[in-house]
Amino acid sequence: MSDNINILSDSINAITKGGNIIAVNDLDVKQNWFEILLENNPGVITILLTGLILPLALIFLNNRNSIKLKKLEKDLENSNKKEDIIKNQERGIYASLSKILFDVQQLYVSLSGSCVDKNCIESSLKKFDESILKYHEEIANNMLYMPSNIINYV
Repeated sequence: MSDNINILSDSINAITKGGNIIAVNDLDVKQNWFEILLENNPGVITILLTGLILPLALIFLNNRNSIKLKKLEKDLENSNKKEDIIKNQERGIYASLSKILFDVQQLYVSLSGSCVDKNCIESSLKKFDESILKYHEEIANNMLYMPSNIINYV
């Protein structure tokens, strides 16, 4: 195998002039092998461009655009998920505040009604305190991830 390579390199290193073979030194061959290749095969550049470089460039551009689109879609999904989470937390806070308001109204009705007994008042206050504690916990859990401007409104 190495003999064939040596024969090929010797034939490339030689230039035929008038039937005489003139050997070219190795330095000239190293500098001119590309020029000799292009002189003997002028279509090599066209073949390399159309058969190798152009398809690779098209694949690179296509993959780059696909990756950018996937990244944009992922960012959009993440922003939508964050907005949905914040909306759900806002709804939870609003629901808890509405329930607290309803409990205040119930306490007002029970205290302003015919309830004169001390046990009736204590039971109403106890029921109100239990519900307030429950809804305050829900509000506190939902306010952990809320922006400061919404917390200020609450």
